Amino acid sequence: MKVLIIGGGVAGLSLGHQLEQKGVDFLILTEQENHSTRVAAGMINPFVFRRMLKSWQADTLIPYLNTFYRDLEEKTQEKFFHHIPIRRLFSSEDEANLWKERSEDDNYKHYVQLDVRPHPSYAKDTFGQGYVLKGGYIHSATFLRANRQYFEEKGLLKYASISYEDLNIETKTYQGESYDKILFAEGYKGKENPWFNYLPLGQTKGELLDISSNELREDEILNRKCFVLPVGDKHFKLGATFDWNTTDLTPTESKKQELLEKYAINSTAEFTINEHITGIRPTSPDRRPFLGEHPKHKDLFIFNGLGTKGYMLAPYLSEHLLQHIFEGADLIDEVNIQRFHKRFRKQEAGEL
Repeated sequence: MKVLIIGGGVAGLSLGHQLEQKGVDFLILTEQENHSTRVAAGMINPFVFRRMLKSWQADTLIPYLNTFYRDLEEKTQEKFFHHIPIRRLFSSEDEANLWKERSEDDNYKHYVQLDVRPHPSYAKDTFGQGYVLKGGYIHSATFLRANRQYFEEKGLLKYASISYEDLNIETKTYQGESYDKILFAEGYKGKENPWFNYLPLGQTKGELLDISSNELREDEILNRKCFVLPVGDKHFKLGATFDWNTTDLTPTESKKQELLEKYAINSTAEFTINEHITGIRPTSPDRRPFLGEHPKHKDLFIFNGLGTKGYMLAPYLSEHLLQHIFEGADLIDEVNIQRFHKRFRKQEAGEL
């Protein structure tokens, strides 16, 4: 049994670690550049502020990723997983009241609490503040470098510019090498995939600012309308913006100003801008990833559409997909690509 993984971002690397754990032979093919995993904020947030609810599958995802990333740190001998709380600045009295209710609810009190400690003097909190527990972030650049190097040294990862023309999906061969199964984990470039292009994969541009500050706290993430995430050595990521359906990686002055205006709502702490960063997220219209086997081509699978929560979703869902592939376990309906089979049939009929 040998598996070909196409894509070496958080999705493809997570699949690699899961296959290694199962003792399955595999190869990851990836381009050197990565414009999503490398520049992602990597935030782990088990709470949805807009609806004041737990994130989808949070009770399953959070314990799983804690073990998964700690194991990877031990394997790679690198530190990239940082467990720190998220300080939420309330935007209204209603939000403050609902937050208090959540903090007293048995289903939520392990995730959120009111902040009773002294507040940072720079934080603007007309309506009060709260903490999201079990939050944190993955230092994305370190994660990508360390895990790619880990597999490269084992001969399990190669850098290549992927050509679909060199891939024979009937015989499952790529440049003369045969595989039993092919897993596509290409991120936003999956939109170009000729077999899975019927899926409504979005290409969502995000912009961040790398800033430095001697005033901002490095033991928490600040959040309201934007986030301020510490990444070490007095550096922080200020983000993030959304620009749908574009792969233009050019930083824009308008998005920079948007971030600065949102920051001013939250904080008076002074900072300097070091870099304006852009990336492309692979997103889906229903905010759920794409997992499953191609409806026509056997042993051709996809793992994509992880969106803004890629580092939170990839650990558990990579195992979930492999349990489906190797053990016949049912996929969660919300992530199963069968939900888009009508689109596939329309494409086959030339109607899409």
